Amino acid sequence: MGNWRQSVIDRSTATETQAAVTDNIVTDESTLPQNFGPEPEQVARFIEHWAASGGAERANFPSFAHNLCDLLAVPHPEPTKTDVSENAYVFERDVTFQNLDGSTSIGRIDLYKRSCFVLEAKQGSEQVEADDTLKLSASPKKKTKRGTAIRGTKGWDDAMVKARGQAEQYARTLPTDEGWPPFLIVVDVGHSIELFADFTRSGRTYLPFPDPGSFRIKLEQLADSEQREKLRTVWTDPLSLDPSRRSAKVTRELADRLARLAKSLESEDTDPSRVSQFLMRCLFTMFAEDVELIPENCFTDLLVSLQGDTGNFPDMVRTLWETMDKGGFSPILRAKLRRFNGGLFEDCEALPLTDGQLELLVEAGKANWREVEPAIFGTLLERALDPVERHKLGAHYTPLAVGVQSESRRLFSMDTVLVVHTSNKSRNHCTNEAACAEEGSRIRSLTASSSGRPGSSCQASHV
Repeated sequence: MGNWRQSVIDRSTATETQAAVTDNIVTDESTLPQNFGPEPEQVARFIEHWAASGGAERANFPSFAHNLCDLLAVPHPEPTKTDVSENAYVFERDVTFQNLDGSTSIGRIDLYKRSCFVLEAKQGSEQVEADDTLKLSASPKKKTKRGTAIRGTKGWDDAMVKARGQAEQYARTLPTDEGWPPFLIVVDVGHSIELFADFTRSGRTYLPFPDPGSFRIKLEQLADSEQREKLRTVWTDPLSLDPSRRSAKVTRELADRLARLAKSLESEDTDPSRVSQFLMRCLFTMFAEDVELIPENCFTDLLVSLQGDTGNFPDMVRTLWETMDKGGFSPILRAKLRRFNGGLFEDCEALPLTDGQLELLVEAGKANWREVEPAIFGTLLERALDPVERHKLGAHYTPLAVGVQSESRRLFSMDTVLVVHTSNKSRNHCTNEAACAEEGSRIRSLTASSSGRPGSSCQASHV
């Protein structure tokens, strides 16, 4: 593909014809192959090139942004027009501040894309660069720029927080008809990219995206295709990153598969309560493997291995669930499992399935259960089971108020779906387990499980 590094560096000086050709390539997304993306060596050159930069965001940011657009395969910003309302994707987008004394002043957004993001750029310096700057400061012959602040210091942290505040102020001053962008982006050129999201587009709260532990993408992390794809989506379809939209989509797909499976099982005159409990155990096990409370993909792989051998399905799955109930070594998975002590697996019956029914279960297992809120497992069952039979099952879910749902999302992940006591990663969300348990009890009072026992949950503990 030629010298990629040189091609992207020279991009800013390309002719209009060359730019038009390249823009046509990246804007026609329908023609891109599914695995479209830069080669690993191209990503490495980008990282190496920009890691060496420093000290002057105003000079460096436009080139960095152009190179980043190439890396993400998205269009470059457009030329600024005299009519500000036409500047939908530009550098230095003008915004008008209304001052307290009645006067106005002009601010400029470093990079703006309508309905996508407001981006504020800075450029810090490394400690070594700062030390060199101090040594050279006495020399009249050399001038070295130090940038926004020294990375890794309180000054740098404060500068990044201030930059986020600037981005939010710019978003607030945008014309009403353009609306609040779903994302704020704060860039330290050559070092990191921070993401903050408000998918309500109300401007009330921009929160670290996807969470406080991973909202900052370091330059070297751009070697990860998932990180690049996330950024690319911020550019091209930011609202699709809204977790509630993804959860709704996954929920609809799963509800359809489970409805077909439940209908098939019920048509065989199977007791509806047995169907309900069997499906809940399946759902829970699929979630557990996707959040790695049991070995990743182990249950789905087991289901796949039983295709064409459905006669062994009940015994093998029952044996797995018996181990999950008591904890210990699972001969089915060849792994030691924690004990899931909430009572869900006390009755570990696995219903016999036909080849077609097993296929529906395999399809459900292949879904991304990380994107399914634990609190809506009951809803999945409600949608899947025959409405006439629902009242026999206790398969009822009481929706949470929106405010409680937002406040307690992480607690559901911990209390309702086993995350307390499971891993150091999970404990980072709540280091005070006693407080988590107390808060979890309050949350449980707001919901009913599919077994009809208020506040029922299933927790994983070490054996």
